[in-house]
Amino acid sequence: FLYALAERLLRRMEGEEISRLKDKVSNSMEWICGNGYEATTIDMFHEEMVDLFDFVAALAYDVDSGNHHNHNHNNNNNNNSNNNDNNYDHPLEDALSKLHERLNEENATSDYCTWFLRILTASQLKSHPDRYLPFLSADSTDSSFTSAAAATDRLGNDGTVDLSVFCAREVEPMGKECGMVQVAALAECLGARVVIEYVDG
Repeated sequence: FLYALAERLLRRMEGEEISRLKDKVSNSMEWICGNGYEATTIDMFHEEMVDLFDFVAALAYDVDSGNHHNHNHNNNNNNNSNNNDNNYDHPLEDALSKLHERLNEENATSDYCTWFLRILTASQLKSHPDRYLPFLSADSTDSSFTSAAAATDRLGNDGTVDLSVFCAREVEPMGKECGMVQVAALAECLGARVVIEYVDG
Protein backbone atom coordinates (compact mmCIF):
# COMPACT_ATOMS: atom_id res chain seq x y z
CA PHE A 1 0.00 0.00 0.00
CA LEU A 2 2.71 2.46 1.02
CA TYR A 3 4.85 1.90 -2.07
CA ALA A 4 1.89 2.01 -4.44
CA LEU A 5 0.58 5.21 -2.88
CA ALA A 6 3.91 7.02 -3.02
CA GLU A 7 4.59 5.84 -6.57
CA ARG A 8 1.14 6.92 -7.78
CA LEU A 9 1.54 10.37 -6.25
CA LEU A 10 4.91 10.75 -7.91
CA ARG A 11 3.90 9.44 -11.33
CA ARG A 12 0.87 11.70 -11.48
CA MET A 13 2.66 14.61 -9.79
CA GLU A 14 -0.45 15.21 -7.69
CA GLY A 15 0.75 18.18 -5.66
CA GLU A 16 -2.63 18.91 -4.10
CA GLU A 17 -3.15 15.29 -3.13
CA ILE A 18 0.32 15.08 -1.61
CA SER A 19 -0.44 18.19 0.45
CA ARG A 20 -3.82 16.81 1.51
CA LEU A 21 -2.35 13.53 2.69
CA LYS A 22 0.52 15.28 4.44
CA ASP A 23 -1.93 17.54 6.28
CA LYS A 24 -4.06 14.53 7.18
CA VAL A 25 -1.09 12.75 8.71
CA SER A 26 0.39 15.88 10.30
CA ASN A 27 -2.84 16.58 12.14
CA SER A 28 -3.52 13.00 13.17
CA MET A 29 -1.56 12.82 16.43
CA GLU A 30 -4.30 14.07 18.75
CA TRP A 31 -6.84 11.76 17.11
CA ILE A 32 -4.51 8.76 17.38
CA CYS A 33 -3.69 9.48 21.02
CA GLY A 34 -7.41 9.69 21.68
CA ASN A 35 -7.63 6.09 20.57
CA GLY A 36 -5.26 4.83 23.22
CA TYR A 37 -1.75 5.42 21.85
CA GLU A 38 1.05 7.34 23.53
CA ALA A 39 2.52 10.29 21.65
CA THR A 40 6.03 9.42 22.80
CA THR A 41 5.62 5.95 21.28
CA ILE A 42 4.48 7.00 17.84
CA ASP A 43 6.09 10.42 17.41
CA MET A 44 9.16 9.17 15.53
CA PHE A 45 7.03 7.11 13.14
CA HIS A 46 4.67 10.03 12.63
CA GLU A 47 7.55 12.33 11.71
CA GLU A 48 8.91 9.77 9.25
CA MET A 49 5.54 9.56 7.50
CA VAL A 50 5.30 13.33 7.19
CA ASP A 51 8.87 13.45 5.91
CA LEU A 52 8.05 10.86 3.25
CA PHE A 53 5.33 13.09 1.84
CA ASP A 54 7.81 15.98 1.80
CA PHE A 55 10.27 13.72 -0.02
CA VAL A 56 7.68 12.72 -2.63
CA ALA A 57 6.66 16.36 -3.08
CA ALA A 58 10.28 17.35 -3.67
CA LEU A 59 10.73 14.54 -6.20
CA ALA A 60 7.56 15.57 -8.00
CA TYR A 61 8.86 19.13 -8.18
CA ASP A 62 12.15 17.87 -9.64
CA VAL A 63 10.27 15.82 -12.23
CA ASP A 64 8.18 18.81 -13.24
CA SER A 65 11.29 20.99 -13.46
CA GLY A 66 13.05 18.34 -15.52
CA ASN A 67 10.14 18.07 -17.92
CA HIS A 68 10.16 21.83 -18.46
CA HIS A 69 13.93 21.69 -18.98
CA ASN A 70 13.57 18.99 -21.62
CA HIS A 71 10.76 20.86 -23.34
CA ASN A 72 12.85 24.01 -23.58
CA HIS A 73 15.90 22.04 -24.63
CA ASN A 74 14.03 20.25 -27.42
CA ASN A 75 12.76 23.59 -28.75
CA ASN A 76 16.29 24.93 -28.82
CA ASN A 77 18.00 24.96 -32.20
CA ASN A 78 21.28 23.98 -30.60
CA ASN A 79 21.76 20.32 -31.60
CA ASN A 80 25.07 19.86 -29.82
CA SER A 81 24.53 16.54 -27.97
CA ASN A 82 27.41 17.31 -25.64
CA ASN A 83 25.26 19.96 -23.99
CA ASN A 84 22.72 17.40 -22.75
CA ASP A 85 22.22 17.35 -19.02
CA ASN A 86 21.94 13.69 -18.08
CA ASN A 87 20.11 14.60 -14.89
CA TYR A 88 17.19 15.77 -17.00
CA ASP A 89 17.15 13.06 -19.66
CA HIS A 90 14.64 10.93 -17.76
CA PRO A 91 13.41 12.92 -14.75
CA LEU A 92 10.57 10.57 -13.80
CA GLU A 93 12.73 7.46 -13.97
CA ASP A 94 15.38 9.15 -11.86
CA ALA A 95 12.80 10.20 -9.26
CA LEU A 96 11.24 6.72 -9.14
CA SER A 97 14.69 5.24 -8.63
CA LYS A 98 15.27 7.52 -5.64
CA LEU A 99 11.87 6.62 -4.22
CA HIS A 100 12.56 2.92 -4.70
CA GLU A 101 15.91 3.25 -2.95
CA ARG A 102 14.42 5.04 0.04
CA LEU A 103 11.52 2.63 0.45
CA ASN A 104 13.78 -0.41 0.27
CA GLU A 105 16.20 0.56 3.02
CA GLU A 106 16.09 -1.90 5.88
CA ASN A 107 14.87 -0.65 9.26
CA ALA A 108 14.21 2.78 7.81
CA THR A 109 11.42 4.74 6.10
CA SER A 110 9.41 1.80 4.81
CA ASP A 111 9.26 -0.01 8.14
CA TYR A 112 8.56 3.16 10.13
CA CYS A 113 5.82 4.36 7.79
CA THR A 114 4.25 0.92 7.48
CA TRP A 115 3.91 0.68 11.23
CA PHE A 116 2.43 4.17 11.38
CA LEU A 117 -0.11 3.19 8.74
CA ARG A 118 -1.03 0.24 10.96
CA ILE A 119 -1.67 2.67 13.81
CA LEU A 120 -3.83 4.80 11.54
CA THR A 121 -5.76 1.68 10.56
CA ALA A 122 -6.26 0.64 14.17
CA SER A 123 -7.38 4.15 15.12
CA GLN A 124 -9.88 4.16 12.27
CA LEU A 125 -11.31 0.84 13.43
CA LYS A 126 -11.59 2.01 17.02
CA SER A 127 -13.13 5.34 16.00
CA HIS A 128 -15.90 3.75 13.93
CA PRO A 129 -16.84 0.46 15.61
CA ASP A 130 -20.35 0.42 14.13
CA ARG A 131 -18.82 0.65 10.65
CA TYR A 132 -16.44 -2.28 11.01
CA LEU A 133 -17.66 -4.58 13.78
CA PRO A 134 -20.25 -6.32 11.58
CA PHE A 135 -17.39 -7.60 9.44
CA LEU A 136 -15.47 -8.90 12.44
CA SER A 137 -17.94 -11.38 13.86
CA ALA A 138 -16.70 -14.33 15.86
CA ASP A 139 -17.53 -16.73 13.06
CA SER A 140 -15.78 -14.66 10.42
CA THR A 141 -13.99 -16.60 7.71
CA ASP A 142 -11.44 -13.84 7.29
CA SER A 143 -8.11 -15.62 7.73
CA SER A 144 -6.58 -12.60 9.44
CA PHE A 145 -9.23 -12.94 12.14
CA THR A 146 -9.46 -16.69 12.58
CA SER A 147 -5.70 -17.00 12.75
CA ALA A 148 -5.67 -15.32 16.17
CA ALA A 149 -6.09 -17.09 19.48
CA ALA A 150 -9.39 -18.46 20.80
CA ALA A 151 -12.41 -16.40 19.79
CA THR A 152 -13.50 -15.97 23.39
CA ASP A 153 -10.35 -13.95 24.05
CA ARG A 154 -11.46 -11.46 21.44
CA LEU A 155 -15.04 -11.00 22.57
CA GLY A 156 -16.50 -8.36 24.81
CA ASN A 157 -19.16 -8.96 27.42
CA ASP A 158 -21.87 -8.53 24.80
CA GLY A 159 -20.38 -11.18 22.53
CA THR A 160 -18.99 -8.74 20.00
CA VAL A 161 -15.38 -8.52 18.92
CA ASP A 162 -13.12 -6.55 21.25
CA LEU A 163 -11.58 -4.07 18.79
CA SER A 164 -8.70 -3.20 21.11
CA VAL A 165 -7.66 -6.84 21.30
CA PHE A 166 -8.21 -7.35 17.58
CA CYS A 167 -6.03 -4.36 16.74
CA ALA A 168 -3.32 -5.42 19.19
CA ARG A 169 -3.14 -8.89 17.65
CA GLU A 170 -4.10 -8.46 14.02
CA VAL A 171 -3.39 -4.87 13.01
CA GLU A 172 -0.51 -3.36 14.94
CA PRO A 173 2.15 -6.12 14.75
CA MET A 174 4.51 -5.90 11.79
CA GLY A 175 4.34 -8.93 9.57
CA LYS A 176 0.62 -9.52 10.06
CA GLU A 177 -1.26 -9.80 6.78
CA CYS A 178 -4.13 -7.37 6.30
CA GLY A 179 -7.64 -8.56 5.65
CA MET A 180 -10.36 -6.72 3.77
CA VAL A 181 -11.50 -4.86 6.88
CA GLN A 182 -8.05 -3.43 7.58
CA VAL A 183 -7.58 -2.38 3.95
CA ALA A 184 -10.98 -0.67 3.90
CA ALA A 185 -10.27 1.10 7.18
CA LEU A 186 -6.93 2.48 6.00
CA ALA A 187 -8.31 3.57 2.63
CA GLU A 188 -11.23 5.34 4.30
CA CYS A 189 -8.95 6.93 6.88
CA LEU A 190 -6.72 8.46 4.19
CA GLY A 191 -9.50 9.10 1.70
CA ALA A 192 -7.66 6.99 -0.86
CA ARG A 193 -9.07 4.73 -3.53
CA VAL A 194 -7.84 1.15 -3.51
CA VAL A 195 -8.09 -1.51 -6.19
CA ILE A 196 -7.55 -5.02 -4.88
CA GLU A 197 -6.54 -7.84 -7.17
CA TYR A 198 -6.93 -11.45 -6.11
CA VAL A 199 -4.22 -13.78 -7.32
CA ASP A 200 -5.17 -17.44 -6.96
CA GLY A 201 -2.23 -19.79 -7.29
